[in-house]
Amino acid sequence: MRQIIKEVGINRKLFAMLMVGFLFTLLPMQIALSTQSNFDDIYYDSINGHFRYYYTLELTNLESLKLDQLQKAADNAFVSSSVITNEFPVKDPEHGRISITGLLNLKIWSPPLLDGTGIAPDESNGVIVGKIISSHVGKINLLGKAYNIKGIAGRGLSTAYNLRVFMNFDSLPISIIEDIKRENALQLIVRSNQNPKNEISSFTSEISQLAKDVKINTNDDTKAIKQAKKSSGMVKEILSYPYQLLTIALVNCIIVSYLWIYLKRKEMAIRKAIGASHTRLVINIILQLILCAMIATIVSNTILWLAGHFSSGIFASTGYFINTRPDQIGLACIATIAIALITSLVPILHLFRLEPAKALKE
Repeated sequence: MRQIIKEVGINRKLFAMLMVGFLFTLLPMQIALSTQSNFDDIYYDSINGHFRYYYTLELTNLESLKLDQLQKAADNAFVSSSVITNEFPVKDPEHGRISITGLLNLKIWSPPLLDGTGIAPDESNGVIVGKIISSHVGKINLLGKAYNIKGIAGRGLSTAYNLRVFMNFDSLPISIIEDIKRENALQLIVRSNQNPKNEISSFTSEISQLAKDVKINTNDDTKAIKQAKKSSGMVKEILSYPYQLLTIALVNCIIVSYLWIYLKRKEMAIRKAIGASHTRLVINIILQLILCAMIATIVSNTILWLAGHFSSGIFASTGYFINTRPDQIGLACIATIAIALITSLVPILHLFRLEPAKALKE
């Protein structure tokens, strides 16, 4: 390793160029990954949570079903799934246009909180509200009914929860219950990280026992939700620029690596002439490039860590989000090795084609 560091020091100008190339390869990639992760979080916040499976249950013919039985039936049937209603957009006299969602169980999901403790499954008048509706816990009136704010919903830079209200299903305002009865229909959304088909079947059976006339139509929305996440044109456009810069920087790294090995061809020729094996020379090249790339990784993560303190302003002005999560740092280290190996291909190919006698005559 000491010899590797010594050789890097001797060729420090070329390695400085390589390191800059590695840096401008890693930085765009890490910024793109951070931005993609942030947009994913914002998207999943817009649909109230990230899960592997999404199903919609459309209940009709509700005349014979007591709505207060739904909460108990859902709580019994769904053990590893989250069940919520569709959003009810309403206009509250005091708070303007807001969206209310009923929670039928709280076993694996509740809205992320900026403040407060959340609501208990058996709490009849507790609510979680977005920070625009209220910035603190306490009393609130919604559609003529008094509630206790138990938490303020929100997360990071996401604005998805700002105008939302979450409460237990049996705590919904009377006006919403009347709308459900008048339309004689209700849409429930089942989300889970395990396939919920068996739990949906159990729920359907329990509802059938309570009210035989109720019809339940089940739709698998998993693929549609994933496709909707991928189809955002704005996200694609924003992320295209870092990847273009990454490609340009990687090409530059390869060009500089060729220049480096070209200038070292006599030294390599001498080593081959005195018996150095190809394997040893290849390892020497790869280790030098990996060392250079690792230094670039440290510099890149330091820059991102410093820039992360201003991530809100950067996101607002450019659309790019910057953070240094442990998983992204780990991925950057793996990418560093991959980039170093790609960059080493040209020097290695040049090494195998190098003829010592010819190189020494030049």
